[in-house]
Formats: sequence, structure tokens, C-alpha cells
Amino acid sequence: MMITRCKPAQIVLLAIMLGVCQTSRAQTSWAAASSGNWNTASSWSPAVVPGVGTNDSIALAGTYTVTYDSAMSAASVATFTLGSATITLNISAPGFNVAGTSTLVDSALETININSGGVMNNGTLAMTSRAAVVNVNNGGVMTNGTTQVANNGSNDGDVILKINSGAVANLGTVTVGRLNESSTRGRSEHRRPLSLP
Repeated sequence: MMITRCKPAQIVLLAIMLGVCQTSRAQTSWAAASSGNWNTASSWSPAVVPGVGTNDSIALAGTYTVTYDSAMSAASVATFTLGSATITLNISAPGFNVAGTSTLVDSALETININSGGVMNNGTLAMTSRAAVVNVNNGGVMTNGTTQVANNGSNDGDVILKINSGAVANLGTVTVGRLNESSTRGRSEHRRPLSLP
């Protein structure tokens, strides 16, 4: 048996290859344009509930509701995308944790309802859709490192982030809109007084 020494270039190449393998993430996508439960493996393609480090998307054309009513087994997923259809995600359990960015995309009506008992944590919540709605309802909790509302860069729309009475929201750094107006839609901002302790 012959043992040889590795050259520095070989060690660097091996380290790069291992780094690439570690940063690649699994992709899970909603399997059918029909209602279902987040924690049911057959709802996803491949047929596995999203796990730690996965990039997850619910974006099949159609009108349907996804229910999240028990905590996911993973501590967090890497990213989450909701869009391209009239989709409602109802969160009524703790543990909906996205380490990176949750993005609402396209021009269809995407809605996230964080209901009583529901807890959603995002590194960034990016409401880039022209018709996104996020409701944090009584008893719901949302925490974001960064919140981007209607920050889509090119299209005006009707984007709503609503924190209802009895809800808790820690929004982090907030960006609202792209600060210009459409010649057809105009810009509408509804503001209520903000009181801080």
C-alpha cells in the first residue's frame, strides 16, 4: 500500500468540493393544485415533508388552501416561496420557521393568515407580489429580521400587511413600497398612529 502526500492545490480543491456539497439545498414543491396539509408528505414533490435547509415552494396555478396546524419536525427550512396562484396558507401552530426569505411572488392573490396559536419566523418576509396579503390575527405571532412590503421594483399593486388586535409582530427593518406612482393606479398609503412603549 502506497501512501502519498496531498499537494496544497488538491486540499484546496477538496475543500471547495465539500463546501459546494454542503451549500446545495433540497427543493420541495407543492405536488398538486389542491388543498392539503403542510405536514403530509404526499402533499409535496418529492413526497417528503420539508426539512432543515430545504427550499420550499407552493406555486402551482389554481385556487387552494394549505393548512399548517402542527409544528414541523425541522427546526427551520431555508427559504419559502408562495405564489403564481390564488393560494391561502393558514398557520395555526408554532414552528413555521424560515431561516432565509419567505417570498410572496407574482400577481395572483397570495394570502398568509397567522391565526391563534400560529407562530411564523422569517429571516426576511418579502411581499413582492402585486396582490399579497399577510394577516397576523388575534393570538398569532410573526417575527421577521427584515420586512419588505410592496417592494417589487417595477409593479404597483395592492399589498396588505395587517397586524390585528391581540396579535404580536416584530417586523425588524421595514421597507415599504418603491416610492413611485403608477399613472393608472396611483399610490395609496393607509397609516394609523404608531405607539411604542
